[in-house]
Amino acid sequence: MLSIQQRAKTIRKATPNGQTLENLFEMQNRICDLCGHPIQDLICAALDHSTPIIYFARLNVPIAEAAAQANDLKNLRCAHASCNHAKWTRTREEWFARGLNERDKPQLMTESELITFRLRLGAGGRNGKKTDRVKQGRRLRDQRVGWFSRTPEQHSRDSKKGGLRAAASAKTRGTGLFSMTREQHVQNGQKVGRQNVKLRRGFWKLTKAERRDLGQRAVDSGLLARNRAQMHPLSGTHARWHVRRGIPNPDCVLCRPAPEN
Repeated sequence: MLSIQQRAKTIRKATPNGQTLENLFEMQNRICDLCGHPIQDLICAALDHSTPIIYFARLNVPIAEAAAQANDLKNLRCAHASCNHAKWTRTREEWFARGLNERDKPQLMTESELITFRLRLGAGGRNGKKTDRVKQGRRLRDQRVGWFSRTPEQHSRDSKKGGLRAAASAKTRGTGLFSMTREQHVQNGQKVGRQNVKLRRGFWKLTKAERRDLGQRAVDSGLLARNRAQMHPLSGTHARWHVRRGIPNPDCVLCRPAPEN
């Protein structure tokens, strides 16, 4: 009996590409079905399932029938690879209902970047073996081409700019995090907090004595002041990454065993 994940993987492998993608690309006049912006080149396009694969993987039908329904031409569209990735497991109706189609126009690549991208995908990308992709990636890294032609500082700066633009755009449209009021955020936070207490997750896995000892050690080490306004940010990092995940960090002051008296 295949699991849902295995069924989804089987359906995804049966998804047609190549000629099907090229035909949809031309039938849609090279316009992305999800954002309405032109697709610069076929290499930037991807097949999108209007109703996601996971929906068909959950159907109580034979896997062959589920794959045939998911990969029916009526369910396939041509879209930007980035839009297809952002859509994730949403249906086409959910995508438009949430206003996610109001995306900024994708940045165009130069001719040299397109050639590099095409070579990378053709030599070992979407249809290549993992070993071929690794070899091609190493060659591009050694030649300082494409992604590797820029410094980590430049990547970090552009990523930060992109995040700020996306946040500003979401705030203007009132989507995502900004689709809820402050009161709704508070209510959701309280709901999750009550669930954590009930299920004894994260910080609440500890006993009352262990929580008291942890707090006292944080105060003694200077990482957590008794006044909440003076709380050191490392205390939140410790709770999030070390306590909740159950993975102590030997470099963290709060993870170290308490000194013996």
